[in-house]
Amino acid sequence: AWKRQNYRRKRAQWLSEGRCTNCGYPVVGVDQRTNQPARRCERCLETCRQSTWRRRGKHVLILGQRGMGPPGIAHDNAWPRTTVERLIRLTDRPIVYRVHTGAPSGSTPSLGCRISAGKPLEEDLQDCWAVVTYRSTAAITALRLGIPVIAEPGCFAAGLGSTELAGIEEPAMPEGRDQFFFDLAYAQWNDDEIGRGEAWRWLMDAR
Repeated sequence: AWKRQNYRRKRAQWLSEGRCTNCGYPVVGVDQRTNQPARRCERCLETCRQSTWRRRGKHVLILGQRGMGPPGIAHDNAWPRTTVERLIRLTDRPIVYRVHTGAPSGSTPSLGCRISAGKPLEEDLQDCWAVVTYRSTAAITALRLGIPVIAEPGCFAAGLGSTELAGIEEPAMPEGRDQFFFDLAYAQWNDDEIGRGEAWRWLMDAR
């Protein structure tokens, strides 16, 4: 039987932000291994088809989080406000703060920018210039749509984006988008694959 403690003993790392939300996989990752083959990604390329990098757009979208999780996963209470304040100094673009769908009602303070709550993510990403996040899974959706991402160090999405907020007017659009999703495909396994032992065998090979 598949047991989470077995993965932990093998130094498995659970990555709450490393997931392709379009495919609905549960999440498990090991050391964020890179240069993985395309085999697993072929199963979901139809739904995760990468569009070209978006080189036009209007607003900057900040992805809010619930504030839950250990240090390094959850941002502190000051992060939304300080991020908005920095962006106001760096760009004249409209700034939109997207409230996490799981955030308690009334928990979002006044931030001096437009607040979006209750909308589908895809609506907020329409005509979006760039996404700014701490460690939100939704950044993967932005990357799938070709929207540049600026993330805090350690965020899975930072591997295909930037960690420098000062670059908001010229966000990174690196090569290697296919490889990013190839690697991501090996950080997510569904229940059937886990039941067949595929995830366990891969973890053993990854030691």
